[in-house]
Amino acid sequence: MSDILKLRAKIQTECWMIIPAWFQQISEALGQQSNVINSHNSALEPRSFFFDVPSEPAPEFQQSGSVAVIPIKGAIVRDVTDDQRGYGFTGYNDISNMLDLAVNDSAISAIVLDVDSPGGSAVGMIEAAKEISAANSIKPIIAHTSGLMASAAYGLSAGASMVYATESAMVGSVGTVLQFMDVSEAFERQGLKIETIKSGEHKGVGAFGARLTDEQRSALQDHVDELGASFRGFVTDHRPGVAQGTMDGRAFTGATGKALGLVDSVASLTESIRDAESIAHQRK
Repeated sequence: MSDILKLRAKIQTECWMIIPAWFQQISEALGQQSNVINSHNSALEPRSFFFDVPSEPAPEFQQSGSVAVIPIKGAIVRDVTDDQRGYGFTGYNDISNMLDLAVNDSAISAIVLDVDSPGGSAVGMIEAAKEISAANSIKPIIAHTSGLMASAAYGLSAGASMVYATESAMVGSVGTVLQFMDVSEAFERQGLKIETIKSGEHKGVGAFGARLTDEQRSALQDHVDELGASFRGFVTDHRPGVAQGTMDGRAFTGATGKALGLVDSVASLTESIRDAESIAHQRK
């Protein structure tokens, strides 16, 4: 299966912690790309169709003085590949690898997460956030954004010592989403009906063309609620000043985020690097 088809499968089957508009755009784009791939019986790489997108190697942190600047860009997924990075995705595995290198580099005294992300897959977020929190106990970490620090990206950032954002950046969007496309009525109008043979009530959940039952919808809501509660719990544990009412899916500007406790300082990336180095000196 191509990398793009694998990503599309994740979109269709996993919960996401992402700005919904971005989720929809990613889903539609991957759907179009997958259709192009499926229409060609070819061994060519998927990036040779639709868009001419080169693959991207794993990112590396940049060093500014004694501070490691770790990029967290684009939507975040598990176990990202070079081809998937070419489409603008970052992997939780990428973040974990860069974090490990920075923590174990004697020339690095502090870390800045340079974030510009609408969020990502719910699967893997809490684990990666806990890694950041653990690393923060060894070397101070400041998370900074001058663009987007939304949903899963905010969850990761909450594990840092401090969260910085520029005034017009967007932060927050704490929440979880799972979407299914119900095309059952469209199929019915065409005289088509999907039959799913399954071993249990919930085994066929999400089968294309099949309508969700009330019981299935309730079970999916419970799953989303569980992941959402875990997300909010992590933010509350690490940023107790953030009110529960703030974590209802809304995104805020950096300036408003500071007033709500989502952000510690309205500052530039340069100021974040300076402050991270200063905190490292204070810890010695």
